[in-house]
Amino acid sequence: MRRAGIRRTGQKLVAFLLVVLLVFPMMVPAQAKAATTLMGKRASASDVVEATAENKKGIQGVEFWTDSSDTEMKNSVHHVYVNLELNNIINTDGTGTPYVYNGKTYYFNYENYIKVFEWRIRELRAAGKIITAEILLGWSDNPEIQKLIYPAGRENGHFYYALNVQDADAVATLDATFHYLADVFGQSDCFIQNWILGNEITAPQHYNYCGSYDINTNVDIAVKSFDLFYDAVKDNSPYARVYVCPTHNWYDNLAGTGIPTKTFIDRFAAKEQSRNWNIAYHAYPRKMDKTMWSKDAAADLSHDITSNFVCAANLEVLTDYIKNTYGSKHRIILSEQGFDAKTLGEEAQAASLAYLYYAAARNDMVDAMIYVQFKDNLGATGAGLYQGLVNADGTGRQAYNVFKYMDGPYASTVVEQYLKYIKPNDTGTPISSWTDDIIWKAAPTLATITSAQLYIPDNQSGPCVQMAMSATTSASADLEYRWLVYDQSTAVWRVVSGWQLNQNILNWYPENAGNYLVQGEVRVAGNTNSVKTATTGYQYGNAINPPESAPAVSGLSSVGIYLWQYENGLIEGGAVVNDGTDKSQLSYRWLVYDVKNNQWIQAGDWSADYGIHYSPSSSGDYLVYCEVKDAQGTVVNTTVGVNYRHAIEAICQMPDPAGNGYLIGIQSFNNLGYYYEMQILDCNLYVQGKDAWIYTTGKCGTQGNTLWTTWQPVPGYYWTLFNLYDASGNLVDQQCYGFTNAQ
Repeated sequence: MRRAGIRRTGQKLVAFLLVVLLVFPMMVPAQAKAATTLMGKRASASDVVEATAENKKGIQGVEFWTDSSDTEMKNSVHHVYVNLELNNIINTDGTGTPYVYNGKTYYFNYENYIKVFEWRIRELRAAGKIITAEILLGWSDNPEIQKLIYPAGRENGHFYYALNVQDADAVATLDATFHYLADVFGQSDCFIQNWILGNEITAPQHYNYCGSYDINTNVDIAVKSFDLFYDAVKDNSPYARVYVCPTHNWYDNLAGTGIPTKTFIDRFAAKEQSRNWNIAYHAYPRKMDKTMWSKDAAADLSHDITSNFVCAANLEVLTDYIKNTYGSKHRIILSEQGFDAKTLGEEAQAASLAYLYYAAARNDMVDAMIYVQFKDNLGATGAGLYQGLVNADGTGRQAYNVFKYMDGPYASTVVEQYLKYIKPNDTGTPISSWTDDIIWKAAPTLATITSAQLYIPDNQSGPCVQMAMSATTSASADLEYRWLVYDQSTAVWRVVSGWQLNQNILNWYPENAGNYLVQGEVRVAGNTNSVKTATTGYQYGNAINPPESAPAVSGLSSVGIYLWQYENGLIEGGAVVNDGTDKSQLSYRWLVYDVKNNQWIQAGDWSADYGIHYSPSSSGDYLVYCEVKDAQGTVVNTTVGVNYRHAIEAICQMPDPAGNGYLIGIQSFNNLGYYYEMQILDCNLYVQGKDAWIYTTGKCGTQGNTLWTTWQPVPGYYWTLFNLYDASGNLVDQQCYGFTNAQ
């Protein structure tokens, strides 16, 4: 079931098409004999295929088997994955195949659904394939099927639904269905070795909808559903393994609509101590239109336990955590992942696939790597995804041969050439081994953080609390941010977001009302010793009393400064006081100290305005000082330093006195090796959708700090863009001016 746009849109078509692909290619020949007594030879321990480094490769669907004449390709596949949908399995009108369980007769759609899977799986098992099946519950207009959906989740419009583990009748039907499936596919010759219950159940908005994003509700449903399914499988197919399927957002909560996978696993495992649960993980890249080694991807990937996402680039975060925390008896399969050839390119698709496979092959916690699809199909391409190993017309992509040969003797000839496409750095240097780290890394730098501020806007009603950090550096550099929260009711610090590249804004979703300390950390990418922190208090919801060891602060006691602008003509920011302060009775005063001129300037006299809005006359170092006074006369103060950069001092645009059209100029405060550029946009061409940039000086150096040009326009409306670049070509300042030439 996968994936559209950057994340997960348009998947209804994908889900539908996968059902088609898994059913229609499995048409049963006339001579096929279906089991009717369900008493065939039962699978035994000898039917279980244990994982080795050489037998982990797999694929979803059976097209590789039915639509390909490449015997070598077919033989190279070890794992085959299919979907079984409960709404297609269960018969509610009494016309299906009867099955007696606990003294009651249930009916299932054997002839027109189960039979085709049974026959195809027999064929694949005879060829030595290991079978994985995922159990899903989709929407149905049949009210009897709807009763199997968790009561609060009974609304159309979601891909898959959580099971109704509340009502006795629904539980009995599900229990019988699970026993039936384990009975049919617990036979030796059509043995399903791996059973997965649900798809990405930590994304309840889309795949396991129950009407709530609450962690406790979703974990409770997951545990009760897993218990029911696990016990049924072990009753009728005791050598099979049972898996739960979370998403790849390890520390991320899908903007408040999901549950971080690590949180889910910990909560689930705490309640599921008597059953041997396993994990079916989806190791997709962070974004479908970005490679795992891109700078954009590095914003959410690290090798720390707090990495927001886990994919092939940092797979050990997941596997080491499971192994070290819960033990290696809890196995992991990578049951679905793919890479888009259209947005990434065929070379990057092939390189991504190879890197993922080798990460799985060498990891002793991973038993399978199952690729999402063999061939492009209308459902996926209509949603903008081209993940197939072959095109819709059957012609192979570069990933086809990589998949075919990556676990065989020709790997060095076919696959090694794709190492050169993985370049996790700005220098364009490729990796040299499939074991190399591919998370983008900044080049080492001596740049340091010179100041850091944290700001949380007031009057946020939740459930999302937004906050931001600003920082200044000694030289131009990429920055990494990390966020921690101290819950005063538990006296525990918790990392809520691990180090992220150039991500200075956090969307925090507190689980409980209370008093918190929020700490932001910032460091220069490429200089991990350059960390600065900023901390502030925050009260979320109806605050609970903190423990006596950390008494709540009452009244004005501290103030912090957050500056959100300190360039382009303005130093602007605000003051944040401690929680427990009556802000309606506060007065603020702002002073600015010009270090270069050794001068204090009053930027704002005592008033109720908690903000500073100051326009410096030149670039330089400044100290921003704030005093806050309450109604009782208590005064607190704080100071922050800022390196203010107002690069463009003036611009000019006027008729040339010499009659040569317009005289246009740009002047900077100083010249630190700057390049100057002026560009003109024709508004008439712009509104016509034509190329509207009609004039440019290009990037020009100058001995002074001013650049002039003349330009002869025709009558019309124009915008002039004034750009200033540093010696490395980075844009440092920009202004725009509109004018009309009526002559």
